[in-house]
Amino acid sequence: MVRFVSIFFFTIIFIVSANSQIIIDTNPPYDNSTWLINNILLGGGVVASNHTFQGDPAQIGFFNGTNSNLGIDSGIVLSTGNVLDLVGPNALGSTSTAYSLPGDPTLDAIIAPDPTNDAAVLEFDFVPTSDVISFTYVFGSEEYLEFVASFNDVFGFFLSGPNPAGGNYVDQNLAIIPGTVNTPVSIFNINNVANSTYYIDNGTGSTAPQNTDPNVIQFDGFTTPLVATADVNCGDTYHIKLVVADAVDAAYDSGIFLEAGSFYSPPLQITDDLSIDSTIMNIPCNGTITLTANGGPSATYQWYDSLSNIISTNSAVTVGPGNYTVSADILGCATLSDTLIVIDEDGPFFELGMDFTIPCNTDTVISASVTGGIGVYTYNWNDGNNQVGTNSSININQQGVYSLEVDDGTGCSFLDTISVYIQDPPNAFVSGG
Repeated sequence: MVRFVSIFFFTIIFIVSANSQIIIDTNPPYDNSTWLINNILLGGGVVASNHTFQGDPAQIGFFNGTNSNLGIDSGIVLSTGNVLDLVGPNALGSTSTAYSLPGDPTLDAIIAPDPTNDAAVLEFDFVPTSDVISFTYVFGSEEYLEFVASFNDVFGFFLSGPNPAGGNYVDQNLAIIPGTVNTPVSIFNINNVANSTYYIDNGTGSTAPQNTDPNVIQFDGFTTPLVATADVNCGDTYHIKLVVADAVDAAYDSGIFLEAGSFYSPPLQITDDLSIDSTIMNIPCNGTITLTANGGPSATYQWYDSLSNIISTNSAVTVGPGNYTVSADILGCATLSDTLIVIDEDGPFFELGMDFTIPCNTDTVISASVTGGIGVYTYNWNDGNNQVGTNSSININQQGVYSLEVDDGTGCSFLDTISVYIQDPPNAFVSGG
């Protein structure tokens, strides 16, 4: 079968529209595959190395899909054509850019005897810190819907490395339709008829409203966000190949959108009972916080204080101010958390000032200006024998040592004292003549 298409070229470098639409950027650093993997794709629990990219530089970039109908906020996009062509509206049904580049042998084996062309291949080694990896993606194509039964641009996420069930993964495709064992995601297998739950009809390039709506992307059809996942061994080294290519010819582009931060192996997670989302946690004066580690159902734990003393082997520990870390052994792979810093808030504070002397037969006012604490202040003035006031100030006319204790209602208090002296009265002497 021969297809006649108009090859569609964009010559702009970067697209930003005043309208709401997907934004695609191929400017530095978004033209660097290593930077994109480390800073955009990877989430927690994965250390990557040996990054490579095969294809034309225009076949990879960063996308922000927040204001589009893609279903993913941001991430990395790979295309068999120019990624900049994927900005909507969908006003053309045959978007194509040919680079006359080779295909990919792994994909060739899948669609043999048909060849692949213009492959965009992103691959790297990685070491997971738990027993599973996953990432979220969307596959889209201009092949929809007119070539569903004849042409099938192909993609895959191929994992190689130790299989926890035994043996090794060898180019194991993780782009599998949910609920199936090994049915690959493709335009043959996900469309308006087959597995239509996962299909988004985006028009033909000439149908309204998609052909004028800037919120839609260029592809005629694409999948809902799907999750690729695999069981792995914590601490072992794996290789992943993320690849998309044209099938048979270089016409009608296809692409994959990889969600930012979604390539992850569930890391050691620390939560607390105060819902503080930080490794630096401020707690009330004299308070405590319960820290809970979650490394999965098989993990064991050791909590350490700032002196490296083991303070608990439970998943949770209740602590006061200090620096803490937790080590989780997850199926033989030890993972150490960041340092968790717990700081208690300042309690009430004030200063009554310097001791002083007042003339006899006069009154004076002693007052306190209190700061700190988080509750409602209560005042307790005392002259050493009795309580002499419950306000922020007292009026006195007697010599003595006065103390004030202020409590903020949370169990935090502060005490200060001051000495007040009475000036001696004048002495009078009467002499006789």
